Parts: sequence; C-alpha cells; structure tokens
Amino acid sequence: TAQGLAEAKENLLVDSLSEEERANYLRFMENRRYETSIIEGSRSEGRLEGREEGREEGRLEGREEGKQQEKFNIARTLKLKGIDIETIAKATGLAREQIEKL
Repeated sequence: TAQGLAEAKENLLVDSLSEEERANYLRFMENRRYETSIIEGSRSEGRLEGREEGREEGRLEGREEGKQQEKFNIARTLKLKGIDIETIAKATGLAREQIEKL
C-alpha cells in the first residue's frame, strides 16, 4: 500500500542517519506523538464539555417552557371560570393580549 511504502522509505532514511541524528529524530517523533496525544485528549475533553453544556441548556429551556405553559394553563382555567383578565394577568404575569387570545 502507499502508506506502507511511505513507512518503508522513512525507515530507510532513519537507518541511514548517524546514531546522534537518529536519537534526535526519535526524540522528535516521540515529542510529536506526545503533542498529538495531548491535542486529541483536549479535543475529546472539549467535545464532552460541549455536550454536557448543551444538555444543561436543553434542560433549562425545557423547564422554562414548562413554566410558561403552566402559566397559560392556569390563565386558561381562570378565564373559563370567569375571572377578569386584569386579575389573571397579575396572578400569572402574562400580558393581557396573551390572555385574551386564550
């Protein structure tokens, strides 16, 4: 394969280096692998943090939507019982226009 040929070529080049050059090269490659590992670990950690933040935002949005829906349900019930719109608005925090549309 092409990758196998590239590796074989690299090995030949490394084998032709002096011992000092080879040691420097191997140290360089080890440092590169270490840096790559750190970067990949950081990316993975960042993705996990992002997912968790997204989940938390979703939970908060869901709670807020639920609270808002509950206000509408209460307003609808009060309106059906004949309570005046001004009182419903004060009790629920909804605007008169929102209550009138129910």
